[in-house]
Amino acid sequence: MIAGVLRTWPAIARVFPIVARRNAVAAVFERQASFSNAAHAPNLTAGEFAIGMEAGARHREERAFLQRVLPSQKDCADLSAQESGRLISLLINAPERTFDLINDYLVPVAWQPLRRALGSASSTFETEEGRPLPKVVDELRILGAQLIIGSAATPSVRARAEEAADGLNRRVGSALRTLRAEWATKQPGNDAAILRNAVGFLWVAHPATVQAGALVMQELFGRPGELEKLASRAHALGDACWTDSDFRRFLSQHILELLRFRPPFPILKRQVPRDTLFDIGTPFPVRVAAGSEMVLLTIGALFDDKAVKNNRAATYEPGREFHSEPDRYLMFGMQERACIARYQVVEILVSALAGLLALPQLKWADPWFSRIKYDGPIISELRLSFADGR
Repeated sequence: MIAGVLRTWPAIARVFPIVARRNAVAAVFERQASFSNAAHAPNLTAGEFAIGMEAGARHREERAFLQRVLPSQKDCADLSAQESGRLISLLINAPERTFDLINDYLVPVAWQPLRRALGSASSTFETEEGRPLPKVVDELRILGAQLIIGSAATPSVRARAEEAADGLNRRVGSALRTLRAEWATKQPGNDAAILRNAVGFLWVAHPATVQAGALVMQELFGRPGELEKLASRAHALGDACWTDSDFRRFLSQHILELLRFRPPFPILKRQVPRDTLFDIGTPFPVRVAAGSEMVLLTIGALFDDKAVKNNRAATYEPGREFHSEPDRYLMFGMQERACIARYQVVEILVSALAGLLALPQLKWADPWFSRIKYDGPIISELRLSFADGR
């Protein structure tokens, strides 16, 4: 609603530096010298990371390093599909017909690509069964929450984040020798970069992917007709639901549309290092003062008819056409500030959703007032149930 008001009356930005139109949000992403990601820096409790760096050569080098470490789209699809298939088989054969979507399912599914990135160093962070240690999951989740909640964090939340940051840094530090060997060809001889990026890679990637998966399911349960159609197709495919290329492509279109309606980061901030003029789509540009913060309502840009070709941004249309193809992934940022793992995250979510759709009569396990538990802004528990199909 707020985003709609701002799109209708963009001149509000003359009083409050906040934008919601597609072109204005895209312009903020593009003008990195005027609108800096350093606004994230105070929330990076676990230490410096690319997401909070100024634009420039160092940021480009950090991104290049992370992209070399990141598993390919195919690897992410295969690894997450294998884990999803294993977990769904266990669920179907278990006596209980309920499970926690977060800790029983999404946490281990999203962990598998990170295991591949960490190589033999992954044993420092996981159980003998190859699942992340509960304490590690807590540390990552708390740090992820701190990134989302930012300056609104209470002292107690901040204290928890600092404790989690210390714990995660110690764990990564203890695995540094192994990581150095694993990543020798990706970042030779730079222990500081290895330590910094391993820490950031873990706490940014894992909780964000799990949160995205939970949001996808929340939105999909609000669309029972779509859920029924997808489940029917998954059941018809059987075990091929994880590997059928047409079905995976179809699911990816739904996931991107579901995330458009419920993005993990609907609001972003950018620091304004110097006085700047900014075109908000009115006859005269807005002056944004140095030292202020520009607020981006990315969820508003995702629903701007300037982004989509058919001017039906408010409708649910998987596979919709955009004026600019990068807008399809706008919920992940844009250009050099786009999430480096946006395509991999979608592949992981496709695998996770394919498995969930394979369960018979999937539904909420609890009534509306108790079905979701939060740890700050992060969903920490969400119980589902399914029918006994045996």
